[in-house]
Amino acid sequence: MSYIQVQIVTLLRSGYGKQVPVSFEIDQNVSDRIITDEEWLWQMILNLLTNACKYTDRGEIRVVLSRQSGVDSPESKMLLIEVIDTGTPQQRNDC
Repeated sequence: MSYIQVQIVTLLRSGYGKQVPVSFEIDQNVSDRIITDEEWLWQMILNLLTNACKYTDRGEIRVVLSRQSGVDSPESKMLLIEVIDTGTPQQRNDC
């Protein structure tokens, strides 16, 4: 498990005390290096994960990373980060 994966699992368990499994799917085409604002990216990931954990009491949370063609140019590549949870829409509407 990578450093970031360990940080994510630790954060979710310490922040909410839940033992919801967290799985990671990283496409083989995802580069080890990206050019981005690291602080902004981490904040976006934290926001998505926090919401997923808040609304998921059972099931799982999946973090999926893949590489996509850019919107403006097919030559440019973008990192797509998906946080998928099994929380119910009803739980979200109750907040």
